Amino acid sequence: SRLSSPLLAPHRFPSRRREHRAAMPATTPPRPGSPALRHRPGGSTARISGLVEDIAAEERQRRAAWEADMARWACESRRLLAEAKREATEALQAAQPCADLLHAIDRQELPEGIA
Repeated sequence: SRLSSPLLAPHRFPSRRREHRAAMPATTPPRPGSPALRHRPGGSTARISGLVEDIAAEERQRRAAWEADMARWACESRRLLAEAKREATEALQAAQPCADLLHAIDRQELPEGIA
């Protein structure tokens, strides 16, 4: 059986530019207003280097935003941990009289305050 898709037929090389584009994997198009859509003066090398610079600038912005998010999450984690430790300390202090009573009962003694 003959394969009609250029992607499924590895032995068939595209002879036209349109067929070559159809054989290439799909990529997400640039967003409207994206620096990638701006016209660049000069030859194709200047346009390609401009695109690489734009991609690098976007990557730096994403990385800076990611680092800011990580710093914010770390600060929030430290705050939550400190709060949990405070609450645990308060719970231990509140439960201490009950623990003292149970220990006194185990030793068959009268607890302090009752005697």
